[in-house]
Amino acid sequence: GALDYLPERLRPGYIQLTLAALGHLDCGVAAALLYTWVTPERDPSNAQDWFGISPPGGGATPGTAAFAAGLRAATAPAPTDALCAGS
Repeated sequence: GALDYLPERLRPGYIQLTLAALGHLDCGVAAALLYTWVTPERDPSNAQDWFGISPPGGGATPGTAAFAAGLRAATAPAPTDALCAGS
């Protein structure tokens, strides 16, 4: 029972910002996985069938572009944010 609280138009921004932030934490994050990359998109009445950021046939979308931009930002030189130090 996931909540469908985030409109699709806002998802790319959240993906990009989250990945960028994770890359600059002092927590030792080595990897990040996106919940769903591709879903079948066969049943419009089933919201669970439309979570992917890439269409079944592949191709660029705002979500895939945001993922790539987030990875670039995560690996770019930047100050480290202290979140996990001392815990």
